[in-house]
This record gives sequence, structure tokens and C-alpha cells, in this order.
Amino acid sequence: MATKSRAKAAAGAGKGKAGRRSPVRVKRGAGVPLLPIVVGSILVVLAIVMIGFIVYLQRPAAGPQKVAGIPCDQLQHSQVHYHTALQIIYHGVTTNLTDDIGIQTDSTGANVSCYYWLHVHAQNKNVIHI
Repeated sequence: MATKSRAKAAAGAGKGKAGRRSPVRVKRGAGVPLLPIVVGSILVVLAIVMIGFIVYLQRPAAGPQKVAGIPCDQLQHSQVHYHTALQIIYHGVTTNLTDDIGIQTDSTGANVSCYYWLHVHAQNKNVIHI
């Protein structure tokens, strides 16, 4: 048995000091688990995107534009509502007012979205609603 141990000692003699182990190297970053950090970061980014999307969807829709500082209302102000007839004669020819002046409709043209203070309905030619 002594010959085997001497043979091992002779083989290991060229590697350095006999009987010593090489120093343990500390692995850098191996103590920090990478997967939970990546998953957590992805969840945080998704949460921020979802909150931003919800805030974007909750913003108020742009209302109708003002014309000369006059807002467009969704009601016709039926508490005080006047009708005034207007006749325009141009070069001896009676000219009718254009239908739906002062009335905004949706993109289909079927539903009224708002009325300005002065407007003309298509059913009442040359009658201005105030």
C-alpha cells in the first residue's frame, strides 16, 4: 500500500505543494437569484403600462368646438326658446337659409350631437331658433 501512496504523491508533486487543495474561488453573482428579479421587473413594467392605459382611456372626450366664443350645447334650451322668421331676397330672388345651420351631427349625420344658440332646423325653412 505504501507504493500506491508514493505513486500518487509523485504524480501530484508537479502540481504544487503536496496535500494542499487549490483555494476556493468565490463565484460572483451566483448568490443573487436572477429569475425572480427578471420576473419582478416584467410585472412592474406591465403594471405601469396598464395604469397608463387606464388613465389614457379615462380622459374626457373632446367636446364640440366653440365658434366665435359660443359653446355648442347638447340641449335646445327649451325654457326660453324663440323662433324668428327671416326672408332673404337677393337680386329679386328669395334665398332660403341652409338647413341645419348651427346644428352639429355625428359622423353618420343621423344623431344631433349639439346645438348652437342660433340654429335652423331642416323642417322649418327660414326660421331661426334662438
